[in-house]
Amino acid sequence: MENGKNHGLQIEYGQGLMATAVVDVIAFNEREIRFIINSGEKTVVYGENLKITAFNKQTGELKIGGLINSVKYGAKPFGSVKNLFK
Repeated sequence: MENGKNHGLQIEYGQGLMATAVVDVIAFNEREIRFIINSGEKTVVYGENLKITAFNKQTGELKIGGLINSVKYGAKPFGSVKNLFK
């Protein structure tokens, strides 16, 4: 997998979510799954009864089952609160 910006995110109603070009899964529980895509950005999936049904680190494919409520795509953490008010 190349470190480019070619990645995809597909949500299917009642099926869950499929993401491509996923480098790593950071954290997960039944309400939130956090992962990093190959551009280095974090993505957070929020929902209910979430579970990782498949993850292949070599191909970068991640499949998530459960009810998807929202997705925070390309989330970048803030360094500190004072950086917000520059």
